[in-house]
Amino acid sequence: MDGLTITVEQKDVDRMLNRLIKKLDNPKPLLKELSRYVRALTMKMFVGRRPDNTMVRGVKWDRLKDSTLKQKRALVKRGKAVASDRPLVRTGKMRGSLKSDSAIKMQKNGFTYGTDVRSEKGFPYPGLHNKGDGKIPKRKWLFLTMDELNQMAHATKQYLDGTLVKLRAK
Repeated sequence: MDGLTITVEQKDVDRMLNRLIKKLDNPKPLLKELSRYVRALTMKMFVGRRPDNTMVRGVKWDRLKDSTLKQKRALVKRGKAVASDRPLVRTGKMRGSLKSDSAIKMQKNGFTYGTDVRSEKGFPYPGLHNKGDGKIPKRKWLFLTMDELNQMAHATKQYLDGTLVKLRAK
């Protein structure tokens, strides 16, 4: 034959599959990087940025109501709040709980990220902010965009290839 041929032997295929199986048996380095990335994305929501209807990060949140601003400023003066003008930040308790290592629960083949922090009166405000209700506007802060999921999928491919690099939260 005068053309070009490629020969693949079973031992080469076995070697490649065994390397991939070894990586899949220990996904901890990948999961650690993915969880770090999700936390970094979420922390961006606490600087006054929100997704728009197409789930894009970086668009400013709607301005807080005057009544909410007044309440928050009064709390700041009494030393019970850390921010007076930013949505999602009053005492910093929710943000702090999401920033902590305990917000990420690693499992053998995955991780969970979130918080069940409650107000002093036992009010479960993280979920309510994410969903909204009649009195509190929806400020969806815990989500992943399609682009972010694609970046995570690409990181998974890199991990299997042995070329995983640090993901950057845009």
